[in-house]
Amino acid sequence: MEKISDKLYSIVVLLENDDIKRISNQLKAHKNKKLEKLFKIMIDSLEKEISKEQAFKKIYDKEYKKEDDFLLRNECRLVYNLIKEYLIEKEVQNDRDNDELFNDYYFIKAIYQKKDKTIFNKEFYSLLDKSIEYHDFMRASQLCDIGFVATGAQQIQNFQNIKNAVETLEKQQDILGQFYTLKNYVINNRITNMHAILSTKDREQLNLSPRSNIEYDIKKYQNDLISYYKIISASLIESDIPKKIALMESGYGYIEKVAKVNREY
Repeated sequence: MEKISDKLYSIVVLLENDDIKRISNQLKAHKNKKLEKLFKIMIDSLEKEISKEQAFKKIYDKEYKKEDDFLLRNECRLVYNLIKEYLIEKEVQNDRDNDELFNDYYFIKAIYQKKDKTIFNKEFYSLLDKSIEYHDFMRASQLCDIGFVATGAQQIQNFQNIKNAVETLEKQQDILGQFYTLKNYVINNRITNMHAILSTKDREQLNLSPRSNIEYDIKKYQNDLISYYKIISASLIESDIPKKIALMESGYGYIEKVAKVNREY
């Protein structure tokens, strides 16, 4: 018996009862009523097998033909995407409910997009301080990325601006390094405790040893963007033309690497 859609089934099976109710209500308001029928069939298929032919008959009120398969495939794609968007929105809402810095972070992003410097500088450092206070490594890292673009990339006009950008980035790099070290000490402590409660046999099987002396390795925080600014900065004061060109080419190499990851750069 040919199944309706393995891909659609794989996401439907993840849904809990509350999810099913919410998605069903969304589909009731959808102008394409076939999607509501298909979703109900997929929910029923969790309890009993339903063939593609049976589903097609219920949705389109006609017999299934191979040449009409694209119709069902299209409906399956639409329902899959709707469930995907629902799950994304659910997780975003969970983050918003459980993350005290969530709203402020997206406010910072909005201000940055408006290219406002006055409000941005005040709100940025206030939120960065909160991230430090809450030991929120990931949020601090995200903020430093935005701060780099706002204080550096948008203001490259002369040597002094680039120098200021480098100093800002290095300060942010140091903050992230402190977070990195703190995070590793927490992990180290957990591994040490685990080592203490395990038997010798279990330790050997897990190849687990007590950890100590975790140091912050600045090489792990070498930033292509910082390297770019340093090279461009050096190129501006280099009088030898061939060396200047070589520095510029090297700098562009760094920025191209970063641009592949973040189009804002």
